[in-house]
Amino acid sequence: MSKFTKILISCLLIIITALLVLKQNILIEKTMHTSTVNSKEDIENSKPEIVCTTDETAGISKEDLESKSIKDLKSRDYLEVYNNLTKEPEYKIYIESYSQNSSYIEYPQIEGMKSEELQNKINTMLKDETIKGPKTDGGKNFVDLKKTDVIYEYSTRIGFTNEFIASFEYSFESIDPSSTVTGMNHRYFYITINMKTGERIYLTDFMEVDDRLINSGVPGAPEPDYNGVVTPSFYRFKDAFRIYTSDEERDSYHTNTPEWIIETLKDKSAETKWFIEKNKDITFYAGIDYNFVTIPIAEIKNAIHPEYLEILGE
Repeated sequence: MSKFTKILISCLLIIITALLVLKQNILIEKTMHTSTVNSKEDIENSKPEIVCTTDETAGISKEDLESKSIKDLKSRDYLEVYNNLTKEPEYKIYIESYSQNSSYIEYPQIEGMKSEELQNKINTMLKDETIKGPKTDGGKNFVDLKKTDVIYEYSTRIGFTNEFIASFEYSFESIDPSSTVTGMNHRYFYITINMKTGERIYLTDFMEVDDRLINSGVPGAPEPDYNGVVTPSFYRFKDAFRIYTSDEERDSYHTNTPEWIIETLKDKSAETKWFIEKNKDITFYAGIDYNFVTIPIAEIKNAIHPEYLEILGE
C-alpha cells in the first residue's frame, strides 16, 4: 500500500468519525428538547424571572419597576427595560353609555388594573368629565342633563395609551328642540391621565407653553382657504387659534395675541384643549367651530418635558 493511499484512508476515517459524532449530538439535543419542554405553558413556566441589568436599574425586578411613578422613571435605560418587561398596558379600555332625557352620553372606562382603588379613581374621573369637562370661557360648567331644553349626543375617541399615560377626546352635538334655528352646536374637550397616579395631566405639566407652540405647524402645509363655504383646514397653530404675531398678520381671521392664548392654555380651571393622538402627534382645539390643528410631535418635541418624551418613546 502506497504512502498516498494510507493518507487518503486516514482522512476518510476522520471524516466518517466526525459525521457520526455530529449525528449523535443532534439526536441528544432533540431528545432533551422533547423531554423538557412539551407545551406553551411549560415554556412560560421555565422562563427565569427577568431582572434589569443596566447600571441604574441593576437588581430591580419587574415588580419594583411597576411600583415606580412616572417621575421616578427619569432615564431612557429605565424606561426601555420597563417596556421590555411589559409590552402592553395592564388595563383595557371600553366605552360605557347611558341615556337621560333624550340625551345619549358615552365615556371611556378602564378594566383590568391590579389596583382596584386606582381603577375606580380613574373611572370616576372619566365619567365625571362628561359633565365637568365642557366649560364656558369663564370656566363654568354648563351641561345639565336633568334639563330637557337641550339634547346632547356624545361620542368618545381614544388617543395614545400606554402603562403611564392615556389621552381621551370627548365631543357632543347639542340642539334645542324648541328652537326654530336648524343645525347643531358642536363641542370638543379632552383629558389626559397619569395612569400610575390617576391624576390629570395639564398642558403645563406636559410641555412648555410658549412661542415654540405658537409658531408650530405642519412644514410645507398650505394656507387656510377662508373663501370656502365650510371651516377651512388648519395646519399652523396660530391660524387655528386666530393669532397674529405682527401688525401685517392682523386681520379678521387673526385677532388674538400670543400672550392671551398662552395664558388661556395655562389656565388649569379652563376647558382642556389638547389631546395626544395614537401616533403621538398633538391635537389642539381652539374652541371655535371646527378650528383644530394637529402638530407633528417632531415639530414641538423641544417644548415637551423630557420625562414625557421618554414616556412617549421619543
